Amino acid sequence: MAAPNTKKGPRKRVKVGLPTKSPSYDDLGRGIVSVNIEVDEEDTMIQETKHKVNDVISRSELSLDTTETGFVVGNPAGISFVSHAEDVSVRLQRLEDRSAKQDDHIAAQDQRISAQDERILAQDQRIATLEWSSDAFSTGRNRFISIAKRDKLGTATFEDFEIIASANEAFHGGNSKGDVKLYQERIRSDYDAYTAIYGLHPGVVAMIEYEPTLFILDRHATFVASSRYITTQRFHDVFASFIKAVEESNYAAGYLVGNPTSVTAAYWQFVRCLKSEVEVANS
Repeated sequence: MAAPNTKKGPRKRVKVGLPTKSPSYDDLGRGIVSVNIEVDEEDTMIQETKHKVNDVISRSELSLDTTETGFVVGNPAGISFVSHAEDVSVRLQRLEDRSAKQDDHIAAQDQRISAQDERILAQDQRIATLEWSSDAFSTGRNRFISIAKRDKLGTATFEDFEIIASANEAFHGGNSKGDVKLYQERIRSDYDAYTAIYGLHPGVVAMIEYEPTLFILDRHATFVASSRYITTQRFHDVFASFIKAVEESNYAAGYLVGNPTSVTAAYWQFVRCLKSEVEVANS
């Protein structure tokens, strides 16, 4: 049986360091020590490390310095290293504090903007109420739908012709929220006509407050209700896609801010159609 090979290979040198913070230290002191030793048995390496650490300490000029978090004792290189690390840590903390303050400032601005939006909405509602209180406004809106039924939908009734003939007031643009009042006040009951013009039932539109959605409904009504405009099939297809996206989103608001959604894409696609898919009819 061959004898075991007890010959050691070439000795390698490795760097062994003490932990930057030992359990025997309190929070006011830190030690950073690093020495080169040769690879050997574990106990031998530990003993050699202790001897070399003691040798480094005995031969080095140690001094005491202060940092923003306490005291540090060491040679010039060690103190410089710790001071730099402390400086980086302090600057990082200051940046984090500044970022937190900026976040608070942004949150406060968002609250002010939200409050401003609520005031604008309330003002718009007051204006709408004043408009509706005018007989000319309600009469003109009523005539708008009757003219659309006569000129574009082909569903005008005798009552519609009477409405058209009995009033001079005329509105040439859609007003989805204003026309909802005609149904809420039971002035009109032809819900299918409203839906054909605006794409949604008046009961649904009554609950929508997001202006971009109302804008699309109004622009669609402006062009499909008047004989002065000619719209393409793509115009109607893109509008139908917008209505479908709005319905599938449960009539969500805010789709023009933040991450884009399917409603966002449908909105901008229809906006582009307003230029490319609508023509003024020859007089």
